[in-house]
Amino acid sequence: MSYLHDVFISYRRELQWTPWTRDYFKRQLESYLQPDLGRKSDIFLDERLEVGPDWVEGLGEHLGRSKVLVAVLSRDYFNSPWCVHELDLMIARMGGRVGLFVPVIVHDCDDLPDPIGRAQSYDLKEFHLTRMNEHGQTFEDFSRAVRGLSPHVAKLIGTAPPFDPGWIAASAKRFNDVYEAKTRGTSIKPDHYDPPASPPHATVPRLVL
Repeated sequence: MSYLHDVFISYRRELQWTPWTRDYFKRQLESYLQPDLGRKSDIFLDERLEVGPDWVEGLGEHLGRSKVLVAVLSRDYFNSPWCVHELDLMIARMGGRVGLFVPVIVHDCDDLPDPIGRAQSYDLKEFHLTRMNEHGQTFEDFSRAVRGLSPHVAKLIGTAPPFDPGWIAASAKRFNDVYEAKTRGTSIKPDHYDPPASPPHATVPRLVL
């Protein structure tokens, strides 16, 4: 057994943003990685919004057999236990150090915790739009921004450590633990960083008559 994917895209699955990640971000990254790698890249992106036991097992194998993780960070990314642990498992491969993940910030993510905050990040906030005209200037600027990201991702792919089959079992076990915790209404903390606290909900002003 060996690596299956060059890149695992970790993002908050959501009805509107899954198409953005798939149709805009992933497609552009694939286009630019091909000349940077000298071959066609393999990028994994999970589109399922419903979670079940079979999905958990499959997710573990896909992550375990990916060289690099690209984390599409938004404010609610860290509210997803799947995202939190996808990133944590990739950090674990490097003993808690920076090396195999790339933070791509698409929404308000200030004060990222270590080691995430020490990794080279890319700001795509202005392009996080549910719809973009692919013949317009905004999309052209977005494409250029992804082109700037691609060489860094390609470099990490080229320096990925030798494949370890144990990563698959570790990922599957972690995701099964997360799934079981969710069914109990509890959660599991990641091992290598403290997720930022969720912002407080805004209180709707009361009208006093």
